[in-house]
Amino acid sequence: MCAVIGHRRRIPFYFDLRGFPLPLIHRTRRFMIVITLVCVGAVGIWALARTPSPVQAGGAMTPPDIEGVWTVVSARDLSLRRYGALTFQFDQGTLYGKSPCRGFRSDYRIEGDNVIITRPDLSGGLCDGATMEAEEAFARLIAESEFARMDDSGDLVLFGLGSEAMRIRRK
Repeated sequence: MCAVIGHRRRIPFYFDLRGFPLPLIHRTRRFMIVITLVCVGAVGIWALARTPSPVQAGGAMTPPDIEGVWTVVSARDLSLRRYGALTFQFDQGTLYGKSPCRGFRSDYRIEGDNVIITRPDLSGGLCDGATMEAEEAFARLIAESEFARMDDSGDLVLFGLGSEAMRIRRK
C-alpha cells in the first residue's frame, strides 16, 4: 500500500504506489482507532474465555454449607501425626480451631462458592520449639490461603500460592 515515507514541510507523508502523497496524520489516527478497537475486543474475548463457568469452577454457584466442626486431614509441608486432632469450627462468620499447640480464632466470609478466611489469632501458652515452628507454619498456611472450596468428596480445600495448602473434612 505505502512504499515510501517522506517528509514535506515538516508534515510526514505516505506515498502510495502510484506516487500520490497521503498525510500520515490522518492515516495514523484511523489506524490507531482500529488497532485500539481490535485490541480491546481481543482482551474482552480473552477475559470471557478465562472466566470459569460454574461447571468448570467445581459445581453450582451455591454457597457451601460449612457450619460445624471439621478435622484437618492434610497440610502442605506439615506432618500432622504428632499433634493429635487439629480442628476447625465454623460458626456464623467466626472460625475457631485447635492448632498444633494452641487454639486460634479467625473470621471468614463466603463469596459465591468460595470461603475467604482471615489470618488466625493464636491464643494460649507456649510450647517447645519444634511445636511452635509447626504452629507458625500451620497459621501461615491458613493466612496464605486465598480461598477455600468444597471438592467432590465433600472436603473443604484451602488453596494458597497456586496450589492446595490444606484439606479439612467434616467431623
